[in-house]
Amino acid sequence: MGARVYLDDFGSGLSSFEYLKGLNIDGVKIDGQFVTNINKNALDHEIVESIVRICKTLGIPIIAEYVENADIADAIAKLNIEYQQGFYHSEPEEIAPMRI
Repeated sequence: MGARVYLDDFGSGLSSFEYLKGLNIDGVKIDGQFVTNINKNALDHEIVESIVRICKTLGIPIIAEYVENADIADAIAKLNIEYQQGFYHSEPEEIAPMRI
């Protein structure tokens, strides 16, 4: 059908590195709570970096959410995360309803 499956909010709640081993996924979206504080909290930076290392080893693309300013965008870029999402790049936009 062409759909892709990404693990959302990875790193928080019930998400686990075990999911990366056991599920056939197309990518990972890192939970914004870690991304938001990546430059302010060394542990958050290490968590993001460890997620990136594992995903790169598995060849899984990564999205960083909550990229709210240039400092966060630069930190994410330095970690070679493929995709960024957040107000720094664009505010959310309304989409037109689907016609079936």
